[in-house]
Amino acid sequence: MQFQPSDMQLRCSADASYAVHKDGKGHSGFCMWLGNENAAIDVVSKKQVLTSSSSTESEMIALSEAGKRVVWTRDFLQEIGYEQDVTTIEQDNMSSITLINKGPGRAGQSKSIRVRNFWVTNEIQEGSIKLAYVPSEEILADGYTKPLARDRFIKWRDRVLNVETQ
Repeated sequence: MQFQPSDMQLRCSADASYAVHKDGKGHSGFCMWLGNENAAIDVVSKKQVLTSSSSTESEMIALSEAGKRVVWTRDFLQEIGYEQDVTTIEQDNMSSITLINKGPGRAGQSKSIRVRNFWVTNEIQEGSIKLAYVPSEEILADGYTKPLARDRFIKWRDRVLNVETQ
């Protein structure tokens, strides 16, 4: 089987859970895949290093971590001959998308969060990534950040494993 160019287009889903650990830190989760969701190439689920002061900041931390891996993977794929369109990163937090699009402002933002915001904004302006809103119930990365209710977990699991159950 030979890959088609559309099979080699990188996509990503990024999510975070705010202050879910005992020390108040959040949890990041993201998944990258090629072509369709049945070809996952990188999955991350980890405690965040920084302590955020809001769910939006927690989402920004996850988004910038995912973005860095996306940019590296894009560069690698292009280096081996698979040209990349703008890579979509799915995000379920409208506040973080608005923050990226309108800028961080001055209120209540730590320096590390502002730097992450500027980095993501720069990558969007350069045309390497774009953000797309996907509702929490549909975002693939959701299952990597928190426990899901049984029905929702089964739907997520089947999607990740590319299986159909009754």
